[in-house]
Amino acid sequence: MIRAAASKTISRAGYGQLQGGTTINTGGSLSGYSGGSGNPGLKPLESINYDLSSEWYYGEGSYISFGYFKKDVTNWITTGTIDSNIFNLADPLNGEKFRAASSALGSNASNEDIRNYIFENFADDPNVQPKFDEDGELDGGTIVGDPDSDDPINFRINVPVNGDQEYTIDGFEFNIQHLFGESGFGGIFNYTMVDSGLEYDNDSLEDTEALVGLSDTANVVFFYDKEGLQARIAYNWRDSFLNERRVNGDLTAPIYTDEYYQIDFNVSYEVPAVEGLTVFIEGINITDEYVTSYGRKQQLIYNITQTGSRYGLGVRYNF
Repeated sequence: MIRAAASKTISRAGYGQLQGGTTINTGGSLSGYSGGSGNPGLKPLESINYDLSSEWYYGEGSYISFGYFKKDVTNWITTGTIDSNIFNLADPLNGEKFRAASSALGSNASNEDIRNYIFENFADDPNVQPKFDEDGELDGGTIVGDPDSDDPINFRINVPVNGDQEYTIDGFEFNIQHLFGESGFGGIFNYTMVDSGLEYDNDSLEDTEALVGLSDTANVVFFYDKEGLQARIAYNWRDSFLNERRVNGDLTAPIYTDEYYQIDFNVSYEVPAVEGLTVFIEGINITDEYVTSYGRKQQLIYNITQTGSRYGLGVRYNF
């Protein structure tokens, strides 16, 4: 059996990307100020899809299939950055007092040196509020932005935007299911290979056009299904993939999820004395595998998540 299909699909952006409003980071530094905002004007992702598959049913309940798929995607959502003086705040790190301190102390001056210079030389400025200890020694204080002498704070706001380019995602799928006669035993194997032609450039400090969440996957399942007893054990694998193109102002930090597998099982029995009653036991991630996220290199561990093994025992009744 040979199948061919063409279709067009659209997918709305997530609510967190569509909602308005701007959130800024709680503090600033010499590297700048940053924040994030939603974008109610996002267009839905559009995809033109092509699928071609061949299937061979060589026995009852047994088959082999091979397929090719291609998706031409537009309006892919990516991260853009805009400059904004959203609150019209004066920046104490970019004004006359700061420049005077930097000029007097040189480029190697520390933040503390600059603050102390301003406290000592601009003590009469109402926006400079030095603090002294019991011995009359300078002990920090507060420097407030002055709209008359300091430039407005510029926030680098990260905003989800629709990409201008068209991306092509394609790949192959292979499946096989085999039943061992009438014994009730069987097995399933499938493998999906996917590629977008775009890879994140880990050697660049600038954001890279790359699609997140794409990776090869595979599953191996052995099962028994006969006379009301069903048993299934599955090995599920996913290759490493780009999880997030993290952008913070001018800085980028790609986050990858390392390749991962887990083993699950499920056993259920349809109680013959009560029609519709099934008892079951199941186990998820029974070998207690961890999920690892890393940065530009696998040695740069971002986090390790342990969900643990989970087991369940229960009953189901259908009526």
